[in-house]
Amino acid sequence: MVSRRAVMLRAALSYVDVGWPIVPGVMPADQRRRGRVWALLGGGPPPECFCGQADCRWPAAHPLSPDWADQRVTTHQAATFWWGRQQGPLPNIVLCCGEALDVWVAPAHVGSRTLELIDAGVAPPAPVALSPTGQWHFFAAPDIAERPLRVPAGLGVTRLGAGCWVSAPPSDRGSAGRDRWLVPPHRGLPDAAAMAAALILAAAWSLPGLGQTSGSQTRPPAPSDRGGHR
Repeated sequence: MVSRRAVMLRAALSYVDVGWPIVPGVMPADQRRRGRVWALLGGGPPPECFCGQADCRWPAAHPLSPDWADQRVTTHQAATFWWGRQQGPLPNIVLCCGEALDVWVAPAHVGSRTLELIDAGVAPPAPVALSPTGQWHFFAAPDIAERPLRVPAGLGVTRLGAGCWVSAPPSDRGSAGRDRWLVPPHRGLPDAAAMAAALILAAAWSLPGLGQTSGSQTRPPAPSDRGGHR
């Protein structure tokens, strides 16, 4: 059986190979160990994130260091240093947005409809990841236009660009589960405008009265059928 450390190292090296900068991410808290300590201190439920913040906004899904933007991993040597260790904590993997890629985040009903458009050839092929919180992540080329693309409010679609990050498969979010790929990454990403147009079209079709309702779009395909976020 392949070890968890080997799986994480292989994933980190694959991101370096396609030119996607990564940084070490925080791990999920050891609930058994931290739970006992937390109880002795008289606290409430133990934190889900290794950072120790009970109100962490992105449990086990944010960079390990606050200076992450200056610590990007782009070589095999650096990736092996962080994810090739045989002992000690095993960091999650966080992708840096804005330079090599942008990530478009969509709710499940919009994400599944967009994937249908991709499969039908209506939208350009794109890597697609599914977070354990139910968000779909579509990877596209960075938006380098002078006026950044904007998606109409109310569709539930957001873009993560420069200064943002996203938790990368197969990162472990503890009790929430793990990030996973629906469509694995590859060299070459769809144009930002084309990706935005596909997501807007999928969101519009999912609105009641314009297509199937969102309730019928929530089941993601199994990983074998195809190939968050902060």
